Amino acid sequence: ARSGVKPEFVRIHPQFIGGGFGRRLETDAIGQAAAIAKAMPGVPVKLIWTREDDTTHDFYRPASLHTLEGGLDGDGKLIALHHRMVSPSPTARAFPAFVTDGIDPFMIEGAANLTYAVPHFRTSVLIRDTGVRVGYWRSVSHALNAFAFESFMDELAEAAGRDPVAFRLALLQSQPRQRDVLTKVAEMAGWGGPVSRDRALGVASMECYGTHVATVAEVSRQGDDLRCERMWVAVDPGIAVRPDQVQAQMVSGVITGLTGALRNRITIVDGQVQETNFHQFEPLRMAQAPRIDVAIVASGGEPGGIGEVGTPLVAPALANAVARLTGKRVRSLPFSAAGVAFL
Repeated sequence: ARSGVKPEFVRIHPQFIGGGFGRRLETDAIGQAAAIAKAMPGVPVKLIWTREDDTTHDFYRPASLHTLEGGLDGDGKLIALHHRMVSPSPTARAFPAFVTDGIDPFMIEGAANLTYAVPHFRTSVLIRDTGVRVGYWRSVSHALNAFAFESFMDELAEAAGRDPVAFRLALLQSQPRQRDVLTKVAEMAGWGGPVSRDRALGVASMECYGTHVATVAEVSRQGDDLRCERMWVAVDPGIAVRPDQVQAQMVSGVITGLTGALRNRITIVDGQVQETNFHQFEPLRMAQAPRIDVAIVASGGEPGGIGEVGTPLVAPALANAVARLTGKRVRSLPFSAAGVAFL
């Protein structure tokens, strides 16, 4: 449309774009290139955005607000759970036909597929445009909802006087695959064993794109600073067609989750994005990365997704570890904006 050329005279050569994620779904750069080419007839045009162009003109991860209410019976078992979420919808902008009756199916990922057997469960979503164009981040809404649900599960376990892993396992009687990965990751991390006073473990668990996964984070305290020392991940992708690729994707997903959870954020002042490059939007450096151990618990079921599965449980596992170590519950991301400093 920007070029004014009929579709039958246009040929597009799709390229591989490792690390493109949701940004590759957007076509604004294509329209810009077409407009430049139209203004310069007969001249080949190659358009490359600078890092500053890209960072300040992106389609950003949606902000979201969650409220949760839970009810425990006399034995400390979860019998009622109500989740409410307000967020902008990338789908409403990019693929409006998928939004029906005010429901964006991608917004309820990680909520509608909750693995826990709660007799009375309800999730509600409300689409609210904030004026910032939004796009799909790695794991889409699984990360948004996992942080809320899995943080709250630890709060419920504390209220019930139960161990966080045992509390979750009691709600997974009908989910053998989820029980297996949660049991496995607890064994890997030595859950329930002795831990020094300056260290703590946090756990999180969910099903994501047909793959069952559980994560444990170990956080240490050095004065007023915290450090993520180690991450354990147990994953059941059904059939691990390429086990080495499963390992690689899980590790990269954890690194993505750590970077987003600990420090990265976009700040908008008077309509202008303030972060322009990696000196302000700093990725996790190699020296800051924890040891990451991944165990594949192949159940032989239908192959599930793997490219996004490692990301969503990082933030809640970290938050749960921080709460056990410091007594401070982090309810907003990134941790740095919540006043929790990580080395």
